[in-house]
Amino acid sequence: MNFVKQKTREMRSFASRPSRSPQHAHRSRVVSRQSPAAWPLARMTKSTASRAHIIVHDAAARARGTSLNENLLAGPDLLQLLPAVLMKFRQHRVTVAADIKEMFLQIGITEKDRDALRFLWRSDQREGQPTEYRMTHVIFSAPSSPCTAIYVKNANVEKHRGSFPATATGIVQNHYMDDYLQSFPTTEEAIKIAREKLSCGTNEEIVLGLIWPPKSDTLAFDLDLKRVPKEIVLGQKRPTKREILKTAMSVFHPLGIAAPLTIAAKRILQTTWKLGTDWDEEVPDDVYKEWNT
Repeated sequence: MNFVKQKTREMRSFASRPSRSPQHAHRSRVVSRQSPAAWPLARMTKSTASRAHIIVHDAAARARGTSLNENLLAGPDLLQLLPAVLMKFRQHRVTVAADIKEMFLQIGITEKDRDALRFLWRSDQREGQPTEYRMTHVIFSAPSSPCTAIYVKNANVEKHRGSFPATATGIVQNHYMDDYLQSFPTTEEAIKIAREKLSCGTNEEIVLGLIWPPKSDTLAFDLDLKRVPKEIVLGQKRPTKREILKTAMSVFHPLGIAAPLTIAAKRILQTTWKLGTDWDEEVPDDVYKEWNT
């Protein structure tokens, strides 16, 4: 029942999000059940590193021998290169960071395509027929969503290039999906662009997986060790090959800055491969000794 209540709260929160007008709501009730484009989607809640829960639709689920994903084109890869965005972020003395709130949900789906994004919801009332909805905005799990979102972002900013040319270039070249990172030679230039582009964020920003406190202007790393047993982290238990891999991959550092810290675990992992250690087999004594040092 706790799970049902949690899902109900999430759905109510999703359904009650404010919108500028009815046509900008994220979902709408299905009026006519007959549609050649109708396709049912399962809804689920997923946890991410940056957010506790997000609602996603299972566009990969198969029915009648196919799935929605199999009938969608992913489109070209419009993502900027992650190392390039981060390197440019460190180029100048003054930095600005922001993100587009709920980027996918800001983009509407053409009316004729919305029936392909149907889903059922019963709330916490277990009796009676569930209500049939359809999404009116881009969903998270479709292969076409990233390309669509970036294309719309870039197309929108091009409309304003005449008035704000520097800002337009920054939005196109310094965005990685919904994250915006840019650095400037002077504070004045940063403020000018920021006022055109975004408002200030929190005191500690998450910069494409890295932690960046603007006040100290340092980069830090979040050790994502939640999936590694505490005894392994503290060196109180002999790890398996799989647990060594989880530990070695717990630091996200696309620029390689943390390599001096992570290389030791990766070398130990390499040793287990040479020894032919199975994934769930505890490492031998000499490897365990090296692990604890």
